[in-house]
Amino acid sequence: MTVLQLLPTPSALQRDQASLRVAIIGGGATAITLIDAIELRARQDGLDVEITVYEADPRIGPGRAYQNDGDYGLLNRQACFMSIKRQDPGHFVDWLKVHHGEELASQEFLPRRYFGQYLSECFAQQLGNARQRGRPIQVVAARATSLSVAAEGVLVGTAGGPARSFDRVAVCIGTAEPHDLFGLGCMPRYIGNPYPMWTRFAGIGSHDHVAIIGTSLSAVDAVLALVAQGHQGPISMLSRNGLLPAVRMPHHDFQYRVLSPELLLGKRDATDNIAWLDWLRIVADELRAQGVDIDGLGEELAPVQCARARLVRHLAAAQAGAKWLSVLVDISKDYIEQAWDSLSDADRRAYLGNYHCVFMSLCNPMPPQTAGKLLQLLESGQLSIRGGLETVQPIDERSFRLVHGGGVDQVDWVINATRSETGGIGKVGEALVGAMVGNGVAQLHPFGGIKVEFGSHRVIDRFGQPSNQVFALGQLASGNHYYTSSLPMISRQIERLLPALLAPHYEQVKLA
Repeated sequence: MTVLQLLPTPSALQRDQASLRVAIIGGGATAITLIDAIELRARQDGLDVEITVYEADPRIGPGRAYQNDGDYGLLNRQACFMSIKRQDPGHFVDWLKVHHGEELASQEFLPRRYFGQYLSECFAQQLGNARQRGRPIQVVAARATSLSVAAEGVLVGTAGGPARSFDRVAVCIGTAEPHDLFGLGCMPRYIGNPYPMWTRFAGIGSHDHVAIIGTSLSAVDAVLALVAQGHQGPISMLSRNGLLPAVRMPHHDFQYRVLSPELLLGKRDATDNIAWLDWLRIVADELRAQGVDIDGLGEELAPVQCARARLVRHLAAAQAGAKWLSVLVDISKDYIEQAWDSLSDADRRAYLGNYHCVFMSLCNPMPPQTAGKLLQLLESGQLSIRGGLETVQPIDERSFRLVHGGGVDQVDWVINATRSETGGIGKVGEALVGAMVGNGVAQLHPFGGIKVEFGSHRVIDRFGQPSNQVFALGQLASGNHYYTSSLPMISRQIERLLPALLAPHYEQVKLA
């Protein structure tokens, strides 16, 4: 019996209406983190809040990223920094000790499925806590496809059921699935979404030549999954830049010596912007102040790098305890949203065109163990990594032709493991966001997702007014809040929006 089978259905709950009815659209890690924050505030402040979760997947919590998919995919962040509780960063490790023992809990980088189990159990605990509070969490086991604002509140609808009314709605539909860049969706040997890899890859012959489109963390997982399943044939990773994730280096705590809110306030020009080059100088000054040799990092910003040389360089740096990447990742966590907000549109376009891929590879590094396996596969000749990908075309139903910077490859299978485009909405959110934009609740953002008010995450309507009732988190809000797909960033976003989300009074939003 699943958690959902134990839940009361919305129609079965005949109670007095809660003072505040909150809908959360999405059921992944962001939703679990948000529920935890709401429940904590409700207990602390005595709030009468009722939560409804809209999620079609019966496995609420793990989502696509943390599902049970073998041990080859590791968390790319140390376990001690993974927690849904901002006030208790060791919560995940404590859970591991109780459920899996001290030995597993002492490991830095764990298979992602353990975090998925943790999220599922956190949700089960949240269900119990809410029930004890007298306001059981309701789950609508369907995809939300419409959202509109009316006099009675925010109306959320599904394809197969009536719309329901809420006082607040938080949209956190997660990261979009890979986009079919080359129109291969109808081909039998094209795998458009690699997860779950242990089933999606089952039909691949052990000696087939497999091309993996993408070189980010998902693509790395796909390589390791194939090898773990006994694949012996050639594997080619291809992308436009051929840039692998950086290698995670030891964490170093530090105190800021240059960066501060006061410094940034003084750097803003007459248009309230900070130039991209000024940001580069500020970050470089902070790195120098932390004892980092900036002169030795010039090659790290190159848009095209030799994959093997970069792996060797980063593995050596990790073994030597280099601190530069740890400091850079923390600067990103603390300041990247402010930096993005301060850039002019011209600087944003220049950044996306020249630095985005490099920066994302640095801010989403892979564990050293993973990097070591990739290096072995490269040196054995089974794995190749190619940049300059131009096109992928089917030759027939059993093979494909790929044109890239190094020439042409013919392969038997193509796996799409590309990173979702910046601010991508994806199939899960397509109908919902389309409805929100169509009825004026939201506007599309030119840099991805939908427009939200910076800081509060209140969705901006067709008149340019931020809603007091509708909020957006994560990748959907990345046009205003540059998103690096990290749990600490999500926790920070939740901390900022919570006061507005739970405010006792609000002005009704009326749309003409």
